[in-house]
Order: sequence, then C-alpha cells, then structure tokens
Amino acid sequence: MEAEMETEKNIFYPQHVAFIMDGNRRWAEKHNRPISFGHKKGLKIFQNIVQFSLLTNIQYLSFYAFSAENWSRPEKEVSGLFDLLFYFLSKKISFLKDNNI
Repeated sequence: MEAEMETEKNIFYPQHVAFIMDGNRRWAEKHNRPISFGHKKGLKIFQNIVQFSLLTNIQYLSFYAFSAENWSRPEKEVSGLFDLLFYFLSKKISFLKDNNI
C-alpha cells in the first residue's frame, strides 16, 4: 500500500495544458442531437478539465474555442455559443473567482 501511495505522489502533471475545442457539432450530429446539445456537452467537458486541473495543480489552461472560421456559421449557432458562454460565466463567476481562474 505504501508503494502505491508513493507512486501516486510522484505522478508528473504539466504546468500548462492547451486544448482545441473541436468536434462538438460532429458529436451532436453523430448522436442525432441538435448542434446546441453538442456545444453544451463540450462545456461540461470543459468544466471537468478545469476541476481536474484544480485537483492536480495544473496551473495554466488555454482553450482555443472559437476560430475565425466559426464566424461563418449560421447566426443562430454563433449567438447560441455566446449565450452559452455568458450563461456559464454568470452561473460560475463565484467559483471562478474563488479558484483564481
């Protein structure tokens, strides 16, 4: 048991990890769901990544979530993405501040 615990202590986690948030639309289409559902699923994964980084002391996360190409998507989808971002920020602002995010 002590050997297992010692091994866990020595796991290396990087200080900075970057992500390209891509594939939410394809995921939704593959699962016969609306595109907005795929974006909401991506937000949940984003939250899981943030929680994991807090547990493992990863200090910096970068998310590339909206490319110039995304502006050419339907206006409803683009506004939906920004609505989702603002909703998330309004609900999680205390958590973000408390965790220095």
